[in-house]
Amino acid sequence: MMNTLVSEPYPKALEGLLGKLKHRRHFFIYKNNEASYAFERGEIFEAEYFKNFYKEQVRPETLRLLPNPKKIKKALYSKINYLAGMKDLLESLIERKDVFIGIASNYSEWYEYILDALPLLRECHYLFFSCEMGIRKPDAAYYKLIWNALEEKEKEKNTTKELLAKDILFIDDREINLEVPREFCWQSHLIQNAYDVRKTIYKFLE
Repeated sequence: MMNTLVSEPYPKALEGLLGKLKHRRHFFIYKNNEASYAFERGEIFEAEYFKNFYKEQVRPETLRLLPNPKKIKKALYSKINYLAGMKDLLESLIERKDVFIGIASNYSEWYEYILDALPLLRECHYLFFSCEMGIRKPDAAYYKLIWNALEEKEKEKNTTKELLAKDILFIDDREINLEVPREFCWQSHLIQNAYDVRKTIYKFLE
């Protein structure tokens, strides 16, 4: 979802909250990434995430220079936008009857803010978020859950058509997230821009 359909708000949010280069360096040194991953897997709720947002060893005098996580959250969702060209592409695909669109994202319970800001995303046929799946990309189990859901949906149609790996086009902005889909023989693509992905999708549909 982020950096694929939606412009990642994190850099701009931090830019407004972290003035000096020294403070930026401290932020990335002391931010607790393990807490972020746990939040994205749905293992902890927001209150615990905020409590553990920074590593325990950060000194009080340094902590005072770092932005409060509640302020970061507010800055993150003050303005959400599509990447250039993506809204038009998404609208054109949703109108088609021969394609099903899914979002597969490593995201916390905060994904609801994105969907509220960009309601067209709710019209996608499938929404896979790591906080509800209990696992993150690039773990193979993440993609297995997606495959199982797609297979189950195909069975519900009561048709003789079998879901094949080649029927899936998986698009991501990180190469590491495409390794397992390629092992599963899904068609996979590293996104560059809206023009590039539009060309790839329509070639796939042909």
